[in-house]
Amino acid sequence: MIRSCLGSLTKRPGAHECVFCDYATGRKDRQLLYSDDRVVVFRSKTPVASEHLLVVPKDHLGTVDEMLPSHYELIKHMEDVGRKVMRSTAPPGGEAKQAIAPGGLVVGFHRPPFNSVHHLHLHCIRPPWIQPWQPVRFLSESPWFTTVGAVLRKLGAGR
Repeated sequence: MIRSCLGSLTKRPGAHECVFCDYATGRKDRQLLYSDDRVVVFRSKTPVASEHLLVVPKDHLGTVDEMLPSHYELIKHMEDVGRKVMRSTAPPGGEAKQAIAPGGLVVGFHRPPFNSVHHLHLHCIRPPWIQPWQPVRFLSESPWFTTVGAVLRKLGAGR
């Protein structure tokens, strides 16, 4: 679904502003770590851990709960890109191997109303956490956060 960002409607009828759309199109300056024809990757402005990246589709899509089976390949691509960029930003040496070990990364989506921007975005997080309470915000399969695997299972069931 194409929707405007929550709380960011402009005065012009039919127009909207979205900070993630602005980053993806270059209307606002943001250092991109990766870009292809479907997604961009940049660091979070409000990181919760030593590395906190966001993978954002270039097309304005709503929240993870609005995704349709036709978005399956995009969600998978977002995860693949996020993990690839996380590997490229990993610290050198043995610490890098630990950081990308299974269970070491947190990769997933916030569910509404717990998402801060109404534009689909995948969180890719490498602990350690900045604050000890931060992991609670990213608990897998909580009412406020879901994994890519859970989203893909849901979308795949509708294919």
